Amino acid sequence: MEMHPPNFAHHFHADHPVFSCSKIEQVQWNTWVSFQSAQRAKLGQFSVSGNNAKC
Repeated sequence: MEMHPPNFAHHFHADHPVFSCSKIEQVQWNTWVSFQSAQRAKLGQFSVSGNNAKC
């Protein structure tokens, strides 16, 4: 089994099985994705699947 850096997207989905579609939650989600995207881009591991949330 390969060891990878922590996958924040997977941890996020695992910790938050119920996704709220309120405007505040959407803003927080978008901010979180933007932050993680920037972090991953710096690390050369850009891979965020924020569009998979089903409302």
